Amino acid sequence: METFIIWLDKQAEKHKWTRSKLAKRAGVSPTAIYMIARGKREPGSFLCNGLAKALNLTREEVYRAAGLLPSKPQPNEDVERGEHYLDLMKPGTRKQAVAYLESLLSKENTDKNTKQA
Repeated sequence: METFIIWLDKQAEKHKWTRSKLAKRAGVSPTAIYMIARGKREPGSFLCNGLAKALNLTREEVYRAAGLLPSKPQPNEDVERGEHYLDLMKPGTRKQAVAYLESLLSKENTDKNTKQA
């Protein structure tokens, strides 16, 4: 896993910003980023929130990169495909699909409990 500062440098590079410019855009001092790069300070919520706004990323993404949230588990191909299909549906159809999935899960749980008894 790459370090936060390497990730941060890559993000700055995408925007063609220096660390100093990134700090200014994030509303923190360049010293704050310098201290993180030197391992003398850990990123906190104020810095991460500012970075998310400056980089147009979700706070979750920045918090994960900073190590403040655990890494996201590897995506399951079936789950991703299911999410994609749900996104393509009209709201009414989506509700029906979710209700159907809930009924399948309920049946699965009932079958599991019956086998354990």
